[in-house]
Amino acid sequence: MSADIVYAKNNVIAQNSNTDNSISGNDDGRGRARTRLRIGTYAGIAVGLVVLFLLLRGANWQSSATLHTIIEAVATLLAMLVGTLALVRYYSQKNSAILLIGVAFLGTAFLDGYHAIVTSWIIKDLFPSGLSTLIPWSWVASRLYLSVVLFLSVLAWRREAQLGVAKLFKEGTIYFWATILLLASFVLFVFVPLPPAYYPDIPFHRPEEFAPALFFLLALIGYLKKGRWREDPFEHWLVISIVIGFVSQAVFMSFSGTLFDMEFDVAHLLKKVSYVAVLTGLLISTFHLFKREQNYVKALQHNRIELKLQYREAKQAEERYRRLLDLAPVAMIAVDNDGAIAFSNLQAEKLFEYTRAELKGEPIEMLVPPHIRQQHPELRRTLKGGSGVLAMSNRSGLEGITKSGGAVYRRDWLGTN
Repeated sequence: MSADIVYAKNNVIAQNSNTDNSISGNDDGRGRARTRLRIGTYAGIAVGLVVLFLLLRGANWQSSATLHTIIEAVATLLAMLVGTLALVRYYSQKNSAILLIGVAFLGTAFLDGYHAIVTSWIIKDLFPSGLSTLIPWSWVASRLYLSVVLFLSVLAWRREAQLGVAKLFKEGTIYFWATILLLASFVLFVFVPLPPAYYPDIPFHRPEEFAPALFFLLALIGYLKKGRWREDPFEHWLVISIVIGFVSQAVFMSFSGTLFDMEFDVAHLLKKVSYVAVLTGLLISTFHLFKREQNYVKALQHNRIELKLQYREAKQAEERYRRLLDLAPVAMIAVDNDGAIAFSNLQAEKLFEYTRAELKGEPIEMLVPPHIRQQHPELRRTLKGGSGVLAMSNRSGLEGITKSGGAVYRRDWLGTN
């Protein structure tokens, strides 16, 4: 039996389709304009609140404990909502700063709730301090807790920026210390007589308000330096909230001379406005997050369709190529880099008496006579440096063996480059 056989190394061509998923941002000019606008917004809010304070200064306003309880009940619900949404965002995209912000507002919700009910006649007699000290100091506790934890969120961001996301703070640790701090605050109010909260002989009647104001200022500086407020809607609104918190502490509440006066009530109102600002940022950023995920899903679906089309076209091209090879007058066998048969044409089936299914995946050495099988893998390795094509004809002796044990002769092996 003699024939001409083309023996080829199978070259598998993998096409990697890289989809360009990059999201083009605004050009530099629009980015700078947005940055200037936001800086102007922060400065305008601060200046506007100071002007409002000067315009209202000296107004004969006096509200009541009942109104205070209602206002702080609203603040409690807002803080609880903000804290819950922040934690939802954290668990969808973990970040220690977001975790601390969520913990900050949830803890503040409990302190605001306490601040709301201290004016109730049911429990006011249970504490060692009177309302003139209990209300101001419970306010300070809430504001100090929020401002300190917001400042800690800046430090957490800086730590992750230096050490990487792998150094996220453990959730249990943060929850534990936040709970300890809250419990300590409540124990302090229940068992410790509080010092005076009002000092009418100095311009700043409530100097203790500068403690939370200081931490609000530090948090503000930290988030401005961080720079994410330029693009991130959540941090933009968070900066607005911190600006409002700082001014309400340093300007309005520090000048409050009595319970329920103008400065007292405006500061309480501004606190709720600052909560709404954070809530707005969370809602906008959550919408953007869902929108981005939706775009990713659409892109994946589009890529899946494209891959199906490419696969179908490749299969059709492969089938056309196989039919073309079946028309060839010589036997052709393709093997992979490991020497396993990947393809055989119709002439190879006739020559070696195997079906394609029987040949596919089997080592090429099954078609080589036993006495030269050990040398054959080395021959295959020589193909890697060339084109991977070797021909044989019927001149020089035994070169192949059929399924029935018959011989296939060839004239010579020729390497082709």
